[in-house]
Amino acid sequence: MRSFSSTGTLRGDLVELATQMLDIYAGDTSRVALRLGLEAAAIPGVAEHYEAMRRAQALAARAIVRRGIRRGEVAPDTSATLLLDTLTGGAMMHALITPADRRADLARNTGAYVTRLVDFLLRAVTPALPSRAGRMPTLHVFDMGQFAYAPAHPMRHVEGECRGRQFDD
Repeated sequence: MRSFSSTGTLRGDLVELATQMLDIYAGDTSRVALRLGLEAAAIPGVAEHYEAMRRAQALAARAIVRRGIRRGEVAPDTSATLLLDTLTGGAMMHALITPADRRADLARNTGAYVTRLVDFLLRAVTPALPSRAGRMPTLHVFDMGQFAYAPAHPMRHVEGECRGRQFDD
């Protein structure tokens, strides 16, 4: 993975990280990256270098989440491990299960998927904001067949399957 400077926001940094994952696993280097991940430990000299690189990447990714927590962009109890596993695993699996005849298109156009993935994950870890009246908004769940949400009032995880969301304020 190439290194990058902080974009100044957790969202921007996660978009960059997920884009890198898609570039690796949807692009020309996909098979090489998979084989390296599987076989590096068995190759003397490569094993140590690969492990050091993997450790540095993991520490850098965790630092991204910690900066987001310090800036108040996500809840203080956000698990960096779960957030990063979901982000990188989601990006990697999306690339790997994309049909071969569509992979080149995915490699050229990663932005739309990455944006949707990052926004989905951030909604799960963004603290709910109190309403203007100083109270938490009431969540109304209804079956519309589409998701609707109020960006001014991001919600935490809601138990059960929701097909739509509406706030009372």
